[in-house]
Formats: sequence, structure tokens, C-alpha cells
Amino acid sequence: MPYSIPTDAYCWVPTSSLQTPLCPKWGKNRSFLKNNVLLTQAGPHVPYSESKTSEFYNQALATYNQVKNNTSEEVEIAMYWSDDPFNTCTPTGHTFNILAQILKEENATLAKTTVGLAKMSIAENDAFIACWKGKYDYVLLRPITYIQKHIDPSFTTLLGTPPFPTYTSGHSCEMGAGSRILTSLFTNGSGNYLFTDYSQLQYGFFARSYSNFDKMADECANSRLYGGIHFPMDNSKGLQVGKAIGDNVNKDIKWPSVN
Repeated sequence: MPYSIPTDAYCWVPTSSLQTPLCPKWGKNRSFLKNNVLLTQAGPHVPYSESKTSEFYNQALATYNQVKNNTSEEVEIAMYWSDDPFNTCTPTGHTFNILAQILKEENATLAKTTVGLAKMSIAENDAFIACWKGKYDYVLLRPITYIQKHIDPSFTTLLGTPPFPTYTSGHSCEMGAGSRILTSLFTNGSGNYLFTDYSQLQYGFFARSYSNFDKMADECANSRLYGGIHFPMDNSKGLQVGKAIGDNVNKDIKWPSVN
């Protein structure tokens, strides 16, 4: 059955005539872990409002001001983590490239490599199902739609706006989950791991370094704000969902001990 887009004021609308809703039923897929989707949902977003004194307006204003005042590094970060299909390796591909790079750098055993790939596959799968369930449960409009109507009709985004609702951020969900898997594999319980991501060199970017995987996930999430395509709450709640899913994958499956 074709998906019918709701028409309430708060609802997502395509931002170009070429857009159709992407995978509106994806959130109904079965997760690898039982209840890893239902029990990790972000909950409702900030109540929709067009009042200039509302928290929702402030969310939109934060996105607007960020785009207007992006530094050169923030522009670089937005482009680095964009991972658009057919241009780079996609968000999930980027995360797997990081995992593969570190496994190779550490000369990981076959057992550790197998567990690492299995953990990441389960976490990424469940993260995107959970994210898409939230997106089409709430069907919230994108910042550009709200900002052009209520703040600045001439507003444009740094990144192209994707063809699906905004809440929560897919990049934040998947990298939140991925960061928990990477932390479990490589930090020996300390949470710290200094590494450099070289995976984007092939696409013309410089390498980027991080002191731990949470900081990497934070940067990935913030990149969507810098790009103008998400409200701040989309990113913070997306990270929350993703990290919960990653934690569940780490603790709810009896993984073999590997070094």
C-alpha cells in the first residue's frame, strides 16, 4: 500500500518535487534483538509550536544560527560525515570502514574480527530500524520547511535535505550504536582510544583524529546540525537511541571472550 503523507502543520513534506518518502515501512522490520527497537525509542520530540517564545522555535533558531555562523572546520565536518549514497560509502559503510581499519591496525585475530563484524552488523541493523520507526511515528518536518516559513524565507542548507522526516537523526542513531560497539572492542573498559580515521582520504578529505569513540559519535551527530538538515534534538535523541541499542548488543548476547 502506498504511503500517504499526513498533512498536519508539524508534518514532514518533501523539500523538492523529486522527493518521495524513503522506506516509510522500514521501522516495521524485525530487529535481531527482541525489543531492541521498542524499548529504545526516543519518545516524543519537543511539542510543535510556531510561537517565537516556544522551545520548538528555539530548536529551529539554533539550526538557523548555526548554518549562518558555521566555521570553516564545521563546514568540513558537515561534508566529512555526510556520506551520501553514490558519493561516498554511506553512513554505515563509513562506520564499517573505521572498524575494519582499526582491526587491521591492531592485527586482530580472526576471532576478534568475526565478533567485531557480527556485533557491528547487528547494532547497525537494529539502529536503523529503531530510527525509522521513530521517523514515521512522528513524521516531523525538516528544519528548512519550518525556518523558511517562520524565520527566514531565503534560508538554505549546507547539505541536501534527505527525503524522510527529521526526528531522529539516522547518522546519530547509527554512529551512537557503532561507537558503543567500537568502545567494547578496543578500549579494555577505559572508554579511551586515540585513533585517526583515514577512511575518507579516498574521497578527498583529510584524516580526522579522536581521543575516544564517543567524541567521534558526537562530531558525527553535530555534523547534521552544521549541515542545516536537523534540529539539535534530532541529534541528541538519535545518539541516545543508538547508544542504547549498542549497549544492548554488547550485553544481551553471550559473546565469546576474544583478544
